[in-house]
Amino acid sequence: MTRASKLLPPRRPATFLPRPLLAQRLDRARDYRLTTVVAGAGFGKSTLLGPWVSDLQGCWYTIDKTDASPGTLARGLVDSLRVKVPGLSPDLNAALQGSFGADEGAGSQVEALAGQVGGALDDVDDLVLVLDDLHEISAQTDSGRLIEALCRHAPEHCHIVLSSRAQPPFPIERMRGQGLVLDIDASVLAFSEEEVATLLQFSSGHGDRDLAGELHALTLGWPAAVRLAAEAFQGSPPDRRRAVLKGLRRPGGSLVTYLAAEVFPRESESVRELLRRVAHFERFTPELCEVVGIPDATETVWELATRGLLVRLESDSGEWFVLHSLVREFVLGHWPLSGDEVRSLHMRAAEWFEARGDLDSAIQSLNAAADRPSIARILEKRGDEMLRSGHADHVIWASDLLTGGLR
Repeated sequence: MTRASKLLPPRRPATFLPRPLLAQRLDRARDYRLTTVVAGAGFGKSTLLGPWVSDLQGCWYTIDKTDASPGTLARGLVDSLRVKVPGLSPDLNAALQGSFGADEGAGSQVEALAGQVGGALDDVDDLVLVLDDLHEISAQTDSGRLIEALCRHAPEHCHIVLSSRAQPPFPIERMRGQGLVLDIDASVLAFSEEEVATLLQFSSGHGDRDLAGELHALTLGWPAAVRLAAEAFQGSPPDRRRAVLKGLRRPGGSLVTYLAAEVFPRESESVRELLRRVAHFERFTPELCEVVGIPDATETVWELATRGLLVRLESDSGEWFVLHSLVREFVLGHWPLSGDEVRSLHMRAAEWFEARGDLDSAIQSLNAAADRPSIARILEKRGDEMLRSGHADHVIWASDLLTGGLR
């Protein structure tokens, strides 16, 4: 990517889908010091922000690996701001030349430069700066500290929007507690079923509401997945589209190929291990993740939910999550556990479920672990309890699993 192209926001695509409610929420960014737009690949972050910031005549900067150097990042940020503010203080040129040398990135230099940039914007009214692909900057780096300091030093009438596949690489809880942060995540960016139907109508000229419902159920509104399906439907007769949809999720299908190429290559080993384990459960909690071998899982679970790989369930029994169905299919097919690992996983989970009184889930895990004697033990000791709680169907199903003397 050339330096000039990093200053240009993406254009509105030909198949742009107007989303008035999302646009209204994004417009609120001008009431906040900082806005975070955090979601996984393919949730339309850049597609949303590019036309928006262009309409506002705001500033744009796309971060890439070269910005790991704070000097490169600082010069890029100032170049971006000069698109909107051509007369930005000339003193910044000297500051940029002198702030970063052989000892590039000393903390005091980073802080001082951010203060100078912020001060140079004091006389600018209602400035919006979008920093796209912030995930290219690692945590605890001088480039991250430079952006953090800029967020703190920017005047109140400057609004910074951070777009990323991960949470900012620096803490923003204090700003959030002061009411200075607007959050937009995957749950907001995902298409509604109505929007899926509109996109299918727009792209193929056919408004099959049942097909739109099936596509939404499969993708949960993941914009890239919906658009891939819509493109695949073009030229297919209506009676073939469900077959096309099934083909998209098979090995080698475009949805699976997209996940393999765009979503998972950058994932850490700890994230992969969590996904490999939770893919074997219909639902799970951070505590269950730790029980089955993922330490300190809470932060990772919430991060993945923000990005749209997990979906949070509303429940009276605590915070439960489910793995996105496309992600689950991919993980089970591409990152499988061994048979012994699956058995050990479910044995530990069954013990945890039973201790919580979730006997249905305990029996399901014991069945996955092929531990019929333990199923018989639960039915013998707690079968009446399950019947009284209205789970007769589960008791019958569990009983049918037993053979011979166990029955």
